[in-house]
Amino acid sequence: VMTDATAFAHHFRPAAPERPDDWLPVWRIFVDKQAQNALNGWPTVAFEHHYKARKVFSLNYHFISDPEAIQHVLIDKLGNYQKPAIVKKMLGAALGEGLLTTDGEAWREQRRVMAPVFTPGMVTEFMPTFARVAEQTADRWATGDSDVIDVAAESVRTTFDIINATLFSSAAGFTVDEASGHMAAVMAATGQYRLGPLLGMPWLDQNPVQWRGAIGRRVIIGRLAEPST
Repeated sequence: VMTDATAFAHHFRPAAPERPDDWLPVWRIFVDKQAQNALNGWPTVAFEHHYKARKVFSLNYHFISDPEAIQHVLIDKLGNYQKPAIVKKMLGAALGEGLLTTDGEAWREQRRVMAPVFTPGMVTEFMPTFARVAEQTADRWATGDSDVIDVAAESVRTTFDIINATLFSSAAGFTVDEASGHMAAVMAATGQYRLGPLLGMPWLDQNPVQWRGAIGRRVIIGRLAEPST
C-alpha cells in the first residue's frame, strides 16, 4: 500500500535541469539553455556511472561520481590533479586567484588562510547571527503582502545577509537589494559556456550576459576594496 509520504516521494522531483538520456551534440552546449548553465545538458548517463569521459574539441572532460574516486582526486592525491587552464580562464575573471582557480602552494596558502573561518568553534560563534537573520527572514515572510513567496530569491537574500554580517562584518556596506543583482550577473556570466576560452578568442564572448557580469564584478570588487570608515 502506498502511503501519502511514499506517493509524494515517488512523484517529487527536486529542482534541477531536465536531463537528456545521453550526451547532446557538442554544438548544443553553446546555444539555448545549455549555454546559460553548465549543468544543463548533462545527461542521465553521467549520473548513473562512477566514471564517464567525453571529448569537447581538444579537451577531455572526466565526470566522477564515485565517492572514493572523488576523495582520491580532491583530497588524497590532490597534487596529481591540477586545474585545467580552461577552468582558470573561465572562472578567473570572476573569482580571481582563489581556491577554485589555483594549484599547489598557492592553493595551500589560500586554504590555510580560509580554514580558521570554517572550524567548528568559529561556526558555533556564528550561530547567533544565523538565528537572527533567519528570524528576520521569517518575520519578513509573515508580514509580507503577498501570499506567494519566491523561496529561491529569499534564500539568496538571506545568504547575502549572513555573509555580509559574518565574513565582512558589514564593513563592505552591502545591502541585498544593491548586491544581489550584481552577484546574479556575475554568476550567470561565470556559468555560461563560452567559445572564447576554448578557442583563445575572447572577443567571441562579447554578449549582454558577459557585459552585465563585468559590471557586477567591478561594482562588487570596488566596494570591497573601499576603506572602511
